Order: sequence, then structure tokens, then C-alpha cells
Amino acid sequence: MNAPFSVPAVARAPSLNRILRAVGKRTRIGVLDFKSPGRSWHLVRARALYYALARCLTAKSTVQIEQVCGSRDHSTVLDALDRFLADDRRFEPEFSQLLSKLEVSQAASCANRISKELNS
Repeated sequence: MNAPFSVPAVARAPSLNRILRAVGKRTRIGVLDFKSPGRSWHLVRARALYYALARCLTAKSTVQIEQVCGSRDHSTVLDALDRFLADDRRFEPEFSQLLSKLEVSQAASCANRISKELNS
């Protein structure tokens, strides 16, 4: 089964857990907090970063991505990706830093791929 968009050319895509840990370290939010029912602004923002990175860097489905983050409904991922695209400028510095930390090139096209997936 093909992913909605291609994964960037890297030696090996990072695992969902590695992405979650990197976002947690960058945003100073514990991995267990990602799985909590909390809805504070910092936590919601960190989850949105995780969802965006996971969609860009892996071929995992929204269900698989969300299961790592607490088994919420897959529509939570889609809503967060919409929010990410709508407010791209505020996310961009952290997003770029996390991409470089995860040693991934082709950062510029990630938002475009998410946008195409959401609009199809």
C-alpha cells in the first residue's frame, strides 16, 4: 500500500518514538505528557509538531501516528495538521530545528506534502 506522499530521501526514516522523544526534548514536555488528556497550549503545540514531523518523515498512517501519542482518534492528527499549516510561521523555527536534529534533508517540501494530503 502506497503512502499518500513519498518519504524524504534519507538513509532510514526515524521511528515514531524517536520523533516523539526529539519533540519532547525540544519543547520540554515529557513523553508521558504527550499521552495525557491535557490540552494546554504548550502540549497541543508539541503534539502538532510531532504529528507534522511524523507525517513528513514516515509512511505511517494517522492512526499509527496517534497510537504512539495516546490512542486518540485519527481525526485529532488531521485537525492538528490543519492547525500546523494555518499557523506555519509560528511552527517553522522549531520544525526546522527538529528536522536538522533528526538529520533529515528536504525540509522545505514537508508542509507542501501535508497540504496536498489534506486537500486530496
